[in-house]
Amino acid sequence: AVAAGEQNQTNLEFKDPQWVKR
Repeated sequence: AVAAGEQNQTNLEFKDPQWVKR
């Protein structure tokens, strides 16, 4: 959820507000 290293949760990161802040 911090970096793009979590390719598995890439879809979830997109919907996460933390991903947008980064």
